[in-house]
Amino acid sequence: MSYNAQQARVPAGDPAGGQWLGGNVSRQRFEQMSARDKMDHVRSGGDISNDPMRPLFDRLAQPDGGFTYQPLTGDEPHEGFAVSIYPERSVAIRADKFTFDHLAKYAYHNVDLLTDSRNHLGTWHDPDSHKIFLDVSIVAKSAGDAARLCREHDQKAYFDLKAGRSVEVDKSATSGGVA
Repeated sequence: MSYNAQQARVPAGDPAGGQWLGGNVSRQRFEQMSARDKMDHVRSGGDISNDPMRPLFDRLAQPDGGFTYQPLTGDEPHEGFAVSIYPERSVAIRADKFTFDHLAKYAYHNVDLLTDSRNHLGTWHDPDSHKIFLDVSIVAKSAGDAARLCREHDQKAYFDLKAGRSVEVDKSATSGGVA
């Protein structure tokens, strides 16, 4: 896609906020699209260099790396305890096979949950299994709440955002069968 200063951009606050709109879609038309259609339109351009998730993706190279990101608002919380409460939506991919395309497709396929500002796109590079886990997470206010939610939703661990590390709760959890 070539640069055109007059070309409309995706409005801030959308899952693909800030990217150039392709084709002949006006900003007004784009704002009227459903969240899934917006992401599909942006993704169909094929250019991921300006994707807001690109710098976040790079964090997954390190074991125990990851991020918690709200694509609708662009928020990346730095306090609280991230935990997945949707184990049926969890996906695990070997770290040596994981690509940015996996991340983009996961976000696209979970847009129904990710358009709720309470939900976040969660990723984690499990240092034991060497798998990248993708899930839809919430941010609990206390470690106790996060641990309880892990047990209730078959999760191995939660992530302490302030400390920057995972906290194991149940090593035998299967995260909806993907662990």
